[in-house]
Amino acid sequence: VRTPVAPTIVITSPTVQAQHSTSASVYLAAAVSDSDGIINKVEFYINDSLIRIERFAPYDFKWRPVAAGSYVFVAKATD
Repeated sequence: VRTPVAPTIVITSPTVQAQHSTSASVYLAAAVSDSDGIINKVEFYINDSLIRIERFAPYDFKWRPVAAGSYVFVAKATD
């Protein structure tokens, strides 16, 4: 029995500690790979809230902040 290997994912944009004006869109992107299967979906979260699901590469989109502030971006890949 072979143990499945989880996909690897890295947020490539925005960079850590990036700053943007509130009127600008923020480009979110993730590089995803899976050594033993295919990617089913990539979920993007901002401050723990799911905001987008991408099912096909490239895993990216533009987001416009609704208010000035600090945001935490998380991406999760499922195979």
